[in-house]
Amino acid sequence: MLQATTLLSFILLCSTSLEAQEWHEVSQEIAASQLLRKAEPVYPAFAKAAGVEGVVRIAVGIYTDGRIHSMGIEGGPPSLTQAAKEALSRYVYRPFENDGHLVNVTTIVDVVFKLPSPQNVEQSYPPPTISDLSFSFLESKTATQLSPALQKWLDEDLRKKRAYFFCDASASTSDDKIIQVPVLDTATRLYIVFRHEQCMCGASGNCPLELVEVEATAVHSVIDSSGGEVALRRRKDASVPDIFSESHMSAAYASIVGFVKIAGNWGQLYCGTYFGSKTEESEIHVCQ
Repeated sequence: MLQATTLLSFILLCSTSLEAQEWHEVSQEIAASQLLRKAEPVYPAFAKAAGVEGVVRIAVGIYTDGRIHSMGIEGGPPSLTQAAKEALSRYVYRPFENDGHLVNVTTIVDVVFKLPSPQNVEQSYPPPTISDLSFSFLESKTATQLSPALQKWLDEDLRKKRAYFFCDASASTSDDKIIQVPVLDTATRLYIVFRHEQCMCGASGNCPLELVEVEATAVHSVIDSSGGEVALRRRKDASVPDIFSESHMSAAYASIVGFVKIAGNWGQLYCGTYFGSKTEESEIHVCQ
Protein backbone atom coordinates (compact mmCIF):
# COMPACT_ATOMS: atom_id res chain seq x y z
CA MET A 1 0.00 0.00 0.00
CA LEU A 2 2.85 2.33 0.88
CA GLN A 3 4.56 1.60 -2.44
CA ALA A 4 1.31 2.32 -4.34
CA THR A 5 0.84 5.60 -2.49
CA THR A 6 4.44 6.62 -3.20
CA LEU A 7 4.04 5.73 -6.88
CA LEU A 8 0.82 7.73 -7.12
CA SER A 9 2.48 10.74 -5.51
CA PHE A 10 5.37 10.46 -7.97
CA ILE A 11 2.97 10.34 -10.94
CA LEU A 12 1.08 13.39 -9.67
CA LEU A 13 4.34 15.27 -9.13
CA CYS A 14 5.54 14.52 -12.64
CA SER A 15 2.14 15.43 -14.08
CA THR A 16 2.15 18.78 -12.25
CA SER A 17 5.71 19.44 -13.38
CA LEU A 18 4.84 18.76 -17.01
CA GLU A 19 1.76 20.99 -16.81
CA ALA A 20 3.87 23.79 -15.38
CA GLN A 21 6.18 23.56 -18.38
CA GLU A 22 3.40 24.17 -20.91
CA TRP A 23 3.49 27.61 -22.52
CA HIS A 24 0.62 29.33 -24.30
CA GLU A 25 0.72 32.67 -26.07
CA VAL A 26 -2.18 35.00 -25.25
CA SER A 27 -3.15 38.40 -26.60
CA GLN A 28 -2.68 41.63 -24.70
CA GLU A 29 -6.45 41.92 -24.34
CA ILE A 30 -6.83 38.46 -22.78
CA ALA A 31 -3.91 39.05 -20.45
CA ALA A 32 -5.38 42.39 -19.35
CA SER A 33 -8.69 40.72 -18.54
CA GLN A 34 -6.86 38.40 -16.11
CA LEU A 35 -4.99 41.20 -14.33
CA LEU A 36 -5.82 41.32 -10.63
CA ARG A 37 -3.32 43.90 -9.43
CA LYS A 38 -1.58 46.58 -11.47
CA ALA A 39 1.30 48.72 -10.22
CA GLU A 40 1.88 52.19 -11.64
CA PRO A 41 5.51 52.89 -12.58
CA VAL A 42 7.58 55.43 -10.68
CA TYR A 43 8.70 58.07 -13.18
CA PRO A 44 12.54 58.08 -13.24
CA ALA A 45 14.01 61.39 -12.12
CA PHE A 46 16.21 61.73 -15.21
CA ALA A 47 13.41 61.00 -17.69
CA LYS A 48 11.08 63.37 -15.86
CA ALA A 49 13.64 66.19 -15.87
CA ALA A 50 14.48 65.61 -19.53
CA GLY A 51 10.81 65.42 -20.54
CA VAL A 52 11.07 61.89 -21.91
CA GLU A 53 7.73 60.16 -22.52
CA GLY A 54 6.88 56.96 -24.29
CA VAL A 55 5.69 53.39 -24.20
CA VAL A 56 7.93 50.59 -23.01
CA ARG A 57 6.89 47.34 -24.67
CA ILE A 58 7.90 44.20 -22.76
CA ALA A 59 7.49 40.53 -23.64
CA VAL A 60 6.66 38.72 -20.41
CA GLY A 61 6.29 35.19 -19.13
CA ILE A 62 3.50 34.73 -16.57
CA TYR A 63 3.83 31.59 -14.49
CA THR A 64 1.07 29.51 -12.93
CA ASP A 65 1.32 31.55 -9.71
CA GLY A 66 -0.03 34.57 -11.64
CA ARG A 67 3.20 36.54 -11.42
CA ILE A 68 5.63 37.71 -14.08
CA HIS A 69 8.91 35.82 -13.83
CA SER A 70 10.62 36.71 -17.12
CA MET A 71 10.83 39.92 -19.14
CA GLY A 72 12.38 41.00 -22.42
CA ILE A 73 12.42 44.60 -23.63
CA GLU A 74 10.84 44.93 -27.08
CA GLY A 75 11.06 48.72 -27.36
CA GLY A 76 10.86 52.05 -25.62
CA PRO A 77 13.18 54.82 -24.33
CA PRO A 78 16.11 53.29 -22.40
CA SER A 79 15.69 55.79 -19.56
CA LEU A 80 12.22 54.34 -18.85
CA THR A 81 12.82 50.59 -19.20
CA GLN A 82 14.05 49.84 -15.67
CA ALA A 83 11.09 51.64 -14.08
CA ALA A 84 8.73 49.70 -16.36
CA LYS A 85 10.29 46.38 -15.35
CA GLU A 86 10.08 47.26 -11.66
CA ALA A 87 6.38 48.08 -12.03
CA LEU A 88 5.66 44.83 -13.90
CA SER A 89 7.38 42.79 -11.20
CA ARG A 90 4.51 43.81 -8.91
CA TYR A 91 1.71 42.80 -11.32
CA VAL A 92 -0.51 39.88 -10.23
CA TYR A 93 -2.71 37.92 -12.64
CA ARG A 94 -5.46 35.38 -12.16
CA PRO A 95 -3.73 32.08 -13.08
CA PHE A 96 -4.30 31.06 -16.69
CA GLU A 97 -5.91 27.74 -17.58
CA ASN A 98 -6.10 25.54 -20.63
CA ASP A 99 -8.52 22.59 -20.65
CA GLY A 100 -8.83 22.88 -16.90
CA HIS A 101 -5.06 22.84 -16.27
CA LEU A 102 -2.91 25.70 -15.07
CA VAL A 103 -0.42 26.87 -17.71
CA ASN A 104 2.34 29.41 -18.14
CA VAL A 105 1.64 32.08 -20.73
CA THR A 106 3.57 34.60 -22.77
CA THR A 107 2.21 37.97 -23.82
CA ILE A 108 3.14 41.59 -24.44
CA VAL A 109 2.60 44.35 -21.89
CA ASP A 110 2.83 48.06 -22.70
CA VAL A 111 3.81 50.39 -19.87
CA VAL A 112 2.88 53.99 -20.67
CA PHE A 113 4.81 56.99 -19.35
CA LYS A 114 3.15 60.38 -19.87
CA LEU A 115 3.95 63.73 -18.29
CA PRO A 116 1.26 66.34 -17.46
CA SER A 117 3.18 68.96 -19.44
CA PRO A 118 4.86 67.29 -22.43
CA GLN A 119 7.81 68.98 -24.13
CA ASN A 120 9.74 68.60 -27.35
CA VAL A 121 12.84 66.78 -26.12
CA GLU A 122 14.80 67.12 -29.37
CA GLN A 123 14.13 70.85 -29.32
CA SER A 124 15.26 71.18 -25.70
CA TYR A 125 18.25 68.85 -26.12
CA PRO A 126 19.12 68.77 -29.83
CA PRO A 127 21.18 65.71 -30.76
CA PRO A 128 24.57 66.24 -32.39
CA THR A 129 25.41 65.17 -35.90
CA ILE A 130 28.04 62.51 -36.50
CA SER A 131 30.43 65.19 -37.73
CA ASP A 132 30.05 67.08 -34.42
CA LEU A 133 31.70 64.21 -32.54
CA SER A 134 35.31 63.14 -32.57
CA PHE A 135 35.66 59.59 -31.30
CA SER A 136 39.22 59.88 -30.10
CA PHE A 137 38.86 60.67 -26.40
CA LEU A 138 40.24 57.28 -25.34
CA GLU A 139 43.52 58.30 -26.94
CA SER A 140 43.97 60.77 -24.09
CA LYS A 141 46.66 60.14 -21.50
CA THR A 142 45.74 57.86 -18.62
CA ALA A 143 45.21 59.76 -15.36
CA THR A 144 47.84 59.13 -12.69
CA GLN A 145 46.73 61.33 -9.78
CA LEU A 146 43.93 59.22 -8.35
CA SER A 147 42.50 59.64 -4.87
CA PRO A 148 42.74 56.66 -2.46
CA ALA A 149 38.93 56.36 -2.52
CA LEU A 150 38.87 56.16 -6.32
CA GLN A 151 41.77 53.71 -6.45
CA LYS A 152 40.00 51.46 -3.94
CA TRP A 153 36.82 51.60 -6.03
CA LEU A 154 38.74 50.80 -9.23
CA ASP A 155 40.45 47.78 -7.64
CA GLU A 156 37.14 46.40 -6.36
CA ASP A 157 35.44 47.05 -9.69
CA LEU A 158 38.21 45.21 -11.54
CA ARG A 159 37.87 42.24 -9.19
CA LYS A 160 34.09 42.10 -9.82
CA LYS A 161 34.48 42.38 -13.59
CA ARG A 162 37.11 39.65 -13.75
CA ALA A 163 34.75 37.40 -11.79
CA TYR A 164 31.78 38.31 -14.03
CA PHE A 165 33.72 37.57 -17.23
CA PHE A 166 35.37 34.46 -15.74
CA CYS A 167 38.82 35.95 -16.26
CA ASP A 168 41.85 34.14 -14.98
CA ALA A 169 43.32 36.88 -12.79
CA SER A 170 46.76 35.26 -12.80
CA ALA A 171 46.85 35.29 -16.61
CA SER A 172 45.06 38.61 -17.18
CA THR A 173 47.05 41.44 -18.68
CA SER A 174 45.58 44.87 -18.10
CA ASP A 175 45.82 47.76 -20.54
CA ASP A 176 43.10 49.76 -18.79
CA LYS A 177 42.63 53.47 -19.35
CA ILE A 178 41.37 55.80 -16.62
CA ILE A 179 40.87 59.23 -18.18
CA GLN A 180 39.64 62.31 -16.36
CA VAL A 181 36.80 64.16 -18.09
CA PRO A 182 37.02 67.97 -18.02
CA VAL A 183 34.11 69.51 -16.08
CA LEU A 184 33.12 73.01 -14.97
CA ASP A 185 31.72 71.83 -11.63
CA THR A 186 34.68 71.88 -9.22
CA ALA A 187 32.81 69.76 -6.65
CA THR A 188 32.65 66.77 -9.01
CA ARG A 189 35.27 64.78 -10.87
CA LEU A 190 34.45 62.43 -13.73
CA TYR A 191 36.53 59.58 -15.09
CA ILE A 192 36.10 57.32 -18.09
CA VAL A 193 37.19 53.79 -17.12
CA PHE A 194 37.94 51.58 -20.12
CA ARG A 195 38.72 47.97 -19.17
CA HIS A 196 40.83 46.62 -21.99
CA GLU A 197 41.47 42.97 -21.08
CA GLN A 198 41.16 40.23 -23.68
CA CYS A 199 38.88 38.11 -21.49
CA MET A 200 36.37 40.98 -21.22
CA CYS A 201 36.40 42.32 -24.79
CA GLY A 202 34.30 41.12 -27.70
CA ALA A 203 35.46 40.06 -31.14
CA SER A 204 34.58 43.46 -32.62
CA GLY A 205 36.70 45.31 -30.04
CA ASN A 206 34.04 46.41 -27.57
CA CYS A 207 35.18 46.39 -23.94
CA PRO A 208 33.60 47.35 -20.60
CA LEU A 209 33.23 51.10 -20.37
CA GLU A 210 32.18 53.08 -17.32
CA LEU A 211 31.72 56.69 -16.33
CA VAL A 212 32.67 57.12 -12.69
CA GLU A 213 31.61 60.16 -10.69
CA VAL A 214 33.72 61.15 -7.69
CA GLU A 215 32.19 63.49 -5.14
CA ALA A 216 33.34 64.60 -1.70
CA THR A 217 32.01 61.56 0.13
CA ALA A 218 31.31 58.94 -2.54
CA VAL A 219 32.55 57.18 -5.66
CA HIS A 220 29.94 55.61 -7.91
CA SER A 221 29.39 54.42 -11.46
CA VAL A 222 26.85 56.48 -13.39
CA ILE A 223 27.23 54.68 -16.73
CA ASP A 224 28.05 50.99 -17.07
CA SER A 225 28.18 50.08 -20.73
CA SER A 226 30.53 48.76 -23.39
CA GLY A 227 32.16 50.27 -26.41
CA GLY A 228 35.28 50.85 -28.40
CA GLU A 229 35.48 54.63 -28.56
CA VAL A 230 34.20 57.67 -26.68
CA ALA A 231 33.38 61.26 -27.66
CA LEU A 232 32.39 64.30 -25.59
CA ARG A 233 29.92 67.04 -26.53
CA ARG A 234 29.91 70.28 -24.57
CA ARG A 235 26.32 71.46 -24.27
CA LYS A 236 25.56 75.13 -23.63
CA ASP A 237 25.07 75.96 -19.93
CA ALA A 238 25.92 72.36 -18.88
CA SER A 239 28.61 71.91 -16.23
CA VAL A 240 29.57 68.47 -17.55
CA PRO A 241 29.81 67.28 -21.15
CA ASP A 242 27.51 64.73 -22.75
CA ILE A 243 29.19 61.34 -23.17
CA PHE A 244 28.85 59.38 -26.41
CA SER A 245 30.00 55.79 -26.77
CA GLU A 246 30.49 54.01 -30.07
CA SER A 247 30.16 50.23 -30.13
CA HIS A 248 31.44 48.43 -33.22
CA MET A 249 28.79 45.97 -34.40
CA SER A 250 30.68 44.97 -37.55
CA ALA A 251 33.13 46.39 -40.05
CA ALA A 252 30.18 48.11 -41.75
CA TYR A 253 28.43 49.89 -38.90
CA ALA A 254 28.50 50.87 -35.23
CA SER A 255 25.84 51.79 -32.68
CA ILE A 256 26.07 55.06 -30.78
CA VAL A 257 24.57 55.86 -27.38
CA GLY A 258 24.61 59.26 -25.72
CA PHE A 259 24.40 59.92 -21.98
CA VAL A 260 23.42 63.28 -20.49
CA LYS A 261 23.30 64.77 -17.00
CA ILE A 262 20.12 66.74 -16.39
CA ALA A 263 19.01 68.17 -13.03
CA GLY A 264 21.70 66.19 -11.23
CA ASN A 265 20.77 62.84 -12.82
CA TRP A 266 22.51 60.84 -15.54
CA GLY A 267 20.62 58.87 -18.17
CA GLN A 268 20.71 57.70 -21.77
CA LEU A 269 19.00 60.21 -24.01
CA TYR A 270 20.44 59.55 -27.48
CA CYS A 271 20.60 56.57 -29.82
CA GLY A 272 22.24 56.39 -33.21
CA THR A 273 23.97 54.39 -35.89
CA TYR A 274 27.15 55.07 -37.80
CA PHE A 275 27.52 53.48 -41.23
CA GLY A 276 30.94 53.21 -42.81
CA SER A 277 29.52 53.23 -46.34
CA LYS A 278 27.99 56.26 -48.05
CA THR A 279 24.91 54.35 -49.17
CA GLU A 280 23.24 54.56 -45.76
CA GLU A 281 22.80 57.69 -43.69
CA SER A 282 24.33 57.86 -40.23
CA GLU A 283 22.28 59.64 -37.58
CA ILE A 284 21.83 60.36 -33.88
CA HIS A 285 18.40 61.02 -32.36
CA VAL A 286 16.55 61.06 -29.06
CA CYS A 287 15.80 57.43 -28.18
CA GLN A 288 12.20 56.38 -28.82
